[in-house]
Amino acid sequence: LEGQGIAPNAVCEPFQLFTPEAIEQMRAEIFSEEVIRECQYTSGFIKNMVRGRVLSKSPSELSNACIHVLTMASRAPFTYAAWKSPEVLAKVSAIAGTELIPAIDFDIGNVNISINDAGENSVEHPNVKDMAKKEADTSAVAWHYDSYPFVVVTMLSNCEGMVGGETALRLPDGSSKMVRGPVQGTAVVMQGRYIEHQALKAFGGRERIAMVTSFRAKNPLTKDETVLTG
Repeated sequence: LEGQGIAPNAVCEPFQLFTPEAIEQMRAEIFSEEVIRECQYTSGFIKNMVRGRVLSKSPSELSNACIHVLTMASRAPFTYAAWKSPEVLAKVSAIAGTELIPAIDFDIGNVNISINDAGENSVEHPNVKDMAKKEADTSAVAWHYDSYPFVVVTMLSNCEGMVGGETALRLPDGSSKMVRGPVQGTAVVMQGRYIEHQALKAFGGRERIAMVTSFRAKNPLTKDETVLTG
């Protein structure tokens, strides 16, 4: 996509970013009673998502910036600290090809959740023709562009026995390309503001739980084509 984007690298292969212990702690924060009660949303775009976990109160309830800072990580302290850590930021920036920081704190560690209807690991594996035949049945998240320049998508599910779960990318000629499915603890860095993409459903497994964290350029002079449509 010539002439577009803020960095030379469009998307990477899945790479190991977090340990099993880190993923376990992130999942514990996601499925805590308080988070499920107060941070779970649905829309016509994504049926089940968890977001805004780093805020202990809604922005309207925060009286000043000091309180905002003090309460920021109360619901997901580990997740918040992980995405703010210099080690993670350095790794993400190196892959992107430009120095990145989290876009805004509200969009740290958003989680998209897709659960197989059967509720068991015995879901039939569709063949490739079936998957292409009816896109609506295989799409966990519809075709879209992201609001922010970059996203890091981290797989939180155990992918053993899973078929699908890939990310489909729209190429300049209108065709699509599949990026191989990730495994638990791996992440993909993608310039999602400029690449039309979708997440495919996972078959043969119980769940597809992906954490999405949005990033922007640290340099304030970098062009900003953010569109807050999410």
